Amino acid sequence: MTPPVNARSTAILPSADAPTTPRAPVVGRVASRASGRAAATPTPTSPPPRRPAPTGKELAKRRRSRRRLIFGIAAILLTAILIAAGVAYAQYREGSGTGQVAQPSGSTKVSAEPAPLAADEQCTDQIKSNKRWVCLTSAVITGGKLTVDYEADWGGSTPDATGGYHLHVWGGSGGDDHDMGSHVPRSERGEWYVVDRDPSVLDVSDDRFINAIGDAQKVCARIALAGHGLVKDGKSGYQTGNCVKITRR
Repeated sequence: MTPPVNARSTAILPSADAPTTPRAPVVGRVASRASGRAAATPTPTSPPPRRPAPTGKELAKRRRSRRRLIFGIAAILLTAILIAAGVAYAQYREGSGTGQVAQPSGSTKVSAEPAPLAADEQCTDQIKSNKRWVCLTSAVITGGKLTVDYEADWGGSTPDATGGYHLHVWGGSGGDDHDMGSHVPRSERGEWYVVDRDPSVLDVSDDRFINAIGDAQKVCARIALAGHGLVKDGKSGYQTGNCVKITRR
């Protein structure tokens, strides 16, 4: 049996003695690269010519121009300052005559002083000249309660709503104090409630609050006797106390 023929063994290899064809030198490509490099090399340029130095006349002209510019700016600034000073002086002259600058129109002056109290809210020296007196300092409704703070002089006695000196408290003004005691007929009496503690605290749901205070803007108080008549002051009136505005929160 004949063995198979190997394909590799049948390949024809060139002989070592076979002549080789010499390659031509590549001249054109090298020459073109060299010429390209030569063309890309920049050609040095000469510097721009310098401007000639200004002559004496030109220097003098430039200096005069600068001086005129400086003087012009200074004149504008001086004019603006004079105008502002004139406006300020005019406002000063148009003031109230007390040396104050006139306020711009529409401005609101804020007064640092509190508004004066009404006559019935003042705790005057006349009230304190009585042997017994009371001055209410605050009345606040908050949390369903009316709390009234006050200062009082009981003339050495202890306040007692059932058998001694005490306060009659009501809502209204100081002008109706003559009705707030048993010294007037029952048909003419107002509504009040008695106080002998400081501070006085009363529920707003209490009938005494509903009848004596209600929606009143102020709370008033006077010194009363054991029989619920009001104590007279030094002028045979009943100015032994004052009133105070109610703060509702």
